[in-house]
Amino acid sequence: DSIRAYNTSRDESSLRHCFVFGPSGSGKTQIAVRYRDKNIGYTEIREDGTEVDIKPVIYLELPHPFTIAEFYQSIITALGAPNMPAGTKIGVLKRQVFTLLKAQRVEMIFLDEMDAILTTPNMPDVTAMGTIKHLANTGRVSLVLIGTPGTERLRKMNFQNYRRYPATELKPFENYDTYFKFLSEVEKHLKPPKPTGLAVGETGIPQFLWKVTSGLVGPTINIIVDIFNVTGVLNNNDYDFSQFIIDRNVLEMAYRNVLGDITPDDMRDMMEKD
Repeated sequence: DSIRAYNTSRDESSLRHCFVFGPSGSGKTQIAVRYRDKNIGYTEIREDGTEVDIKPVIYLELPHPFTIAEFYQSIITALGAPNMPAGTKIGVLKRQVFTLLKAQRVEMIFLDEMDAILTTPNMPDVTAMGTIKHLANTGRVSLVLIGTPGTERLRKMNFQNYRRYPATELKPFENYDTYFKFLSEVEKHLKPPKPTGLAVGETGIPQFLWKVTSGLVGPTINIIVDIFNVTGVLNNNDYDFSQFIIDRNVLEMAYRNVLGDITPDDMRDMMEKD
């Protein structure tokens, strides 16, 4: 919101952008998708009767492998337009993208999975980031780049990128107390007919979730959803919530369903590699 408000008071040559990074499961994608959904736009009917979908905010994942042609095709898809035929020249794709961005009044684009650039063979960082910069400058849109900590190298490849994309880091909850408060907020949001025990220390549930998720939002929410699936709440409109209980078997089943054989130590190791 602050970026978009800033942009309305400045000329188009000084738009703001940012880079959001954090380990897998820290909530990056959920934040982006929810912001997009809060700013879904509307359909405008022009004087000639033409209907145009106004999309102030769009979200897309970078294609993998990352190619310039597929990058522009992904933007066209995110705008709700039909993809151009395979083999269409990049110049034609670019003109289509910039025409749509202007017509649909796009203000901000979330570019998720920046890691696709790092894992694509024969795709120089400078080429990929130059393409992204061209999108922002020519399309007159703000960009929010999203990736794991390893993608920081793209931001730090030169001072221009470092200045252009100020960083916001999303971390797992770093101590049990803040994680417990998070579970309390989840409980309030759910508004269950009776307390679930998610935010009651005496049940051992918050301690269990803290240990197996390493404080990550994504796995935590997925396990909670699966708890309601395992107990039958999700699939039964007439479920008798007075019988609801989260016991050890339910917890372990939901944990295995979501994380399989990943141990807390495995998860921490993978997060460090990210």
